[in-house]
Parts: sequence; structure tokens; C-alpha cells
Amino acid sequence: MTGNRIFHGVEYPSPGSAYTYSASDTVPFAVRVFENTLSLLNGGASVPFVWEAADQSWSNTSWGLQRRAADGSVRRPVYYALKILTDLVPPGAQVLSAGPQEQGIYCAAFRYDKGIVLAAVNSTESTQSRIVRLNGSQPKEWGCALSYSAGGIGDGSRYLQLTEPNVLELTLPSDTALTAAFEFSSNRPQKVLEWKFEGNLTDTSGWGNDATTVQGGFRFGKGRIGQALSLDGTEVLIELVNGTNLPLNAEDDWSMNLWVRPNAAISVGGDYHALALAAFGTNSWSKNGNARSIGNWGWGKGISFYSTTMVPTYANVPYDAGVWQMITITYEHALWRQQGTDTTGQALKIYKNGSLIASFNPQGRYYTGGFRTADNRVSILPAIPDQAPRRFAGKLDEFTVWRGVLSPAQILRMAVRQMPAADLSGNGEVNLNDLEVLCTYWLEEGSDYAADLNDDGFVNWEDFRVWSVWRNNPELF
Repeated sequence: MTGNRIFHGVEYPSPGSAYTYSASDTVPFAVRVFENTLSLLNGGASVPFVWEAADQSWSNTSWGLQRRAADGSVRRPVYYALKILTDLVPPGAQVLSAGPQEQGIYCAAFRYDKGIVLAAVNSTESTQSRIVRLNGSQPKEWGCALSYSAGGIGDGSRYLQLTEPNVLELTLPSDTALTAAFEFSSNRPQKVLEWKFEGNLTDTSGWGNDATTVQGGFRFGKGRIGQALSLDGTEVLIELVNGTNLPLNAEDDWSMNLWVRPNAAISVGGDYHALALAAFGTNSWSKNGNARSIGNWGWGKGISFYSTTMVPTYANVPYDAGVWQMITITYEHALWRQQGTDTTGQALKIYKNGSLIASFNPQGRYYTGGFRTADNRVSILPAIPDQAPRRFAGKLDEFTVWRGVLSPAQILRMAVRQMPAADLSGNGEVNLNDLEVLCTYWLEEGSDYAADLNDDGFVNWEDFRVWSVWRNNPELF
């Protein structure tokens, strides 16, 4: 790590002598550790190893990434600084060569099979800028940028600008670390279904995969971005049959993503045992390996992948009640292993809010094998035989299906995506499209309407005033 305890002219107590507050509890210390890590990797280190993971129960020193359990296991700034590096640099990545660097922003770069990750840090006491060139002939598209500073982990895209192909201009404030991932264009998955629930059930992926069947009652309320499905616990089914270009074959790679906001805990069994929130294919005892579902396996098993006749794969991580969370599942067929030969494959992965929480080698429960060709069917709250009815109280938003495997960087980018509240249409801009949404809910009463921008329980001129502020001041976002 670092023995430094003087940063920008301020001297802090040594972590070895002061426990309640020392140099290790500061952001400059965390940024210096990040910088040292990049320097060691550039110099030939093969694995970053931080001493120590946590303060020891018998010690009054404070070198750990987090405090000892008796003091709440509070994580120190250095934990969050290193997290933006470890979240985006995959194991086995190759460190690209870098010569000596001038004072200011210090950089390191890493290449892996699907792209390049750039890490940069400014540990000086003033804002610094630097031009970085990403060499190579393969076209690149940026996937995600994370930053760490005194404000915590955030979207780092504001600190970088593509001035021309493969050329970046970095501008980092004092004591700021940045990690940015760039994907090779040939590896990017293809979005084939996107239900944004912006007051309708249409597909915005460009493939025309609109919902074709609707049963039960629901409405549209405030979403994570724009509007969302608002469900009150009655039985509902939203479905598409005979869609276009969906990844239905057993050998297809695929990804699914869904934002979920339950009104209450759903990981404790009862009515929520074997609940499928969104799926493609069919959950049926007679169709082995047919369905691919984002769901919940009850009895405390939490966030899960579920397919009738396959072994349930769960993360033992719960859904959080009353807050939005992003659940992503990816499947890479090349990593799948036949049962009986190797069951340690990592073909199917589950993410929560951009962080990997579980990985599996999906297998049949009553048969030997993995997935079968899926029925051409996409569903919200599909039925599961002999299990719970199609009931969920809460909200669902931004359901998407891809051909191909989303990278960790792409998943993180979706998780940290922030949209201005006044973007009622969910198109990434505050423009005249939002007025259509305002007009749809004009003079409606109820705090759950997306158009109620000032949260006073009514959609009226006050909300138009809020929208106008956003419209006329794009620098707000």
C-alpha cells in the first residue's frame, strides 16, 4: 500500500499508531494506493495484493481496507478506490507496456480478449489533463467509465472525451481515480428486445418485438428511468409470441436485464416461491431446458435463474424491498460443460447492480444436459407449473434481451446510468417528446405518476415549470 501520511502539506496520524482516525481513513491515501498499484503493474507485477484486507481483532492499527468486525466492518476509502479497478479489469488481462510518465495524471492500460481497460489517477493537488492514444487497428467503443474521489464512486465519463478515433483527452480533478473500459466493436452483443414501459408495451430495439398478449391489470408509474410497470399483486401476464431474431437455440449466447423494485421482501418463500419476473421460452415439466428466467427461488435463496426441469441456480442474495436494483443474467455457451465431465463451468452468470453475485454451469435436474431450443415466447410474470401464481407487488422497468454476452463493463455502464428526472420519454434527452407524457397525465392526482416532477401528488403547471428548468439548462445533467 503506502507508508505516506503527508498529503498536500497536511500530516495525518500513522495508521500504525492511531485507530480512530489516521492517514488510511483519507481519500488522498486511497488515491495514492491506487497510483502505487498501477505503477507496480506497469513495472511487471502479476497480481495486485493489498495488505491488509481488514483490521485484525487483536490490533489497534488501521491498515485494513475495512475496520474490524467489532467496529462495524466499515470500509475505508481505499476499498472503494481499488473497487473501480477490480470491477473492470478481468482476471488474466495483459498489462500493456508504458514508458516513464511525466508528473500529473498517471496511467496504466490492460488488454483482454474483448477490449481494453484504461486506468488513470491524479494524486496532485490541482486539476490535471493528459492526452492518451489507444493504439491498434481494431475499432473500439467505450463501454463504461467509473471514477472515485471524495464524492465516492460515480460515472467517470464526464472526465474523458474522445477527440478523434482512439484518442482520449483526460481531465481529472485533484485526488481522483478513473477506470474506463473500451470494447472491440466485433464483440458487442446485439439488442433484440427492449421494453422500456414508457406508457406502452412496444419494443424500442428496432426488431419490432412488441408485446402481443396482455392479461390482468397494471398501470404505468414512476420508473428507474422514465416510467415503469406498476403492479399491485394481482395476477398479470404480458407476453410476446413469435418474436424476431431472439436467441432461442440451445447453443446461442444471450443476456437479459431487468430493473426490479419490490414493495416488500420476496425472498422468503410463500407466494413468491419460484417466481419468474421475466423470461423467454416456456416453463413446463414436459419441455426440458426450455425457459430462461430472471426470478426468485424462495426460502431465502433470493435472486435466481430459473427454468422448470433444470436445477435452480440462485445467488443467496436477496432482492431489496423498496429500492430499484438491476438484475442481469448472461449465458456463454462455449463455457458450458456436460454434467458428469465438469460441473464447474461459469457459463451462466448473475449480476446485481453491475456486480457479479453468482456463476453456474446450468444442468438438467431430471435429465443429462443443458438448455434445449426455447419456445418463441417472451413474458413478464410467466406461469411456473405447480408453483406460485403470476403475482408481484412492485415495479419492473427496462426489460431487455440481447444476442450475445454483455461484458462486465457494459453491465456496469447500465447500472450507473443516470437520466434527468425531466426525461419523461426516456430517450436520453429533455426535449418536446416529454411534453407528450406530461399531457398524458395532465391534472392526474397521485404521487406515482412519472410526470409528477415535483412530487406534490398532482400533474400540473408546477411540473411543467420543473420540466422547463431542465429543458433550458442542459448543463444540469
